[in-house]
Amino acid sequence: MSPKLVIKHDPQQKAVYNWQWEWMHWNSKELSKKDVYRWVKWAYKKKFHFKFMPEIVHLADGGSSSYHPEKNQLKFIHSHRNIAVVLHETAHLIISRLFGHTVEDHGPEFMGIWIYLLEKAKLAPRGTIYDSAKQAGLRVDGSMGPELLKKKGR
Repeated sequence: MSPKLVIKHDPQQKAVYNWQWEWMHWNSKELSKKDVYRWVKWAYKKKFHFKFMPEIVHLADGGSSSYHPEKNQLKFIHSHRNIAVVLHETAHLIISRLFGHTVEDHGPEFMGIWIYLLEKAKLAPRGTIYDSAKQAGLRVDGSMGPELLKKKGR
């Protein structure tokens, strides 16, 4: 008997994607494979102090970029090699490490981590990204930066 596929409820997913692609300047600069690795390392190791890097796979266009927790693998299609998408997928990795499968994939905790990373990457003035997400009706947990790590004893 094969395991039953469980589909998690992810009510913000579509709104998050729509909001993400409104910020065209985030999505314009194509990163090299080396730069993708540097941004993942910066977010995962430097900002959140995790030790073991995930495998990073680069694919041709067709499909989507994603994080696969079972494989500890980040996948990026060619047209998604930009800072915003790299940090988006890395935020999924961080959320998985912090919460396992107990939170929504694009829920408030994810948004808090991702916005924290986007602001630290200086893609817009501090608070602008957060305010924009809130105006778009997205739920964002604002305590997902270093404060969260202190609470978790990291």
